Amino acid sequence: MTMLPELLSQENWDINEISKYFNNLLAEAVVEVNTEFSPKRLSKLPRQIEPLPTDTRQLSSYRTRIGTMLEYALSTAMARLFKEKYGARYLLTFATSHEYPDFYLRDNTLTALLRIEMKAVDADSDEQAARFSTPTIWIDEQKDMLLLVGWEWKDLVGQDGNIPLISFD
Repeated sequence: MTMLPELLSQENWDINEISKYFNNLLAEAVVEVNTEFSPKRLSKLPRQIEPLPTDTRQLSSYRTRIGTMLEYALSTAMARLFKEKYGARYLLTFATSHEYPDFYLRDNTLTALLRIEMKAVDADSDEQAARFSTPTIWIDEQKDMLLLVGWEWKDLVGQDGNIPLISFD
C-alpha cells in the first residue's frame, strides 16, 4: 500500500488512492475501537434490564449520541495511528465549528490537507439517520472524503451485556 506522504506529495492528488489509504487506516481503527473502546466505555446490560429508548425522538437522539461517541473513538484511534506511522507530520483535528466537515487532516503547520466527514449509523435505523445535507457546492471532490461506518448492538462475550460494534468488511 502506498504511504500517505507519497500520495500527498503528488502534484495532482489521486483522491481514489487516498480514499483506499483511509479505508485501510479506518479498518485498523475499527479493530481498536471494537476491542478496546466499546467494551470498556460503551458496555451496557441487556435490554430487558437496561432498555433502550423506544420513542422515535428519543431513539434518534440515542443513536446520534452513540454514533458521535463512535466517531470520536474512531478519530482518536486514527490520530494515534497517524502519530505512530508519521510522528508529528500529520494531525487529525476536529472541525470545531460544528458544521461540515467533522475533521481535518492537517500537516505540521496546521494547513488543512483533507476534509473528512464521518457518519456512524446504527444498522437498525432508517436512512434518515445518515442524511447528508451539505450543499454540493461546498464539497471539493479532490480534498473531501466521507467515511461511512455502520454499527449494531452485539452480545458482550463472556458477560451478560451488550456493546455497539462497528461492522467493517
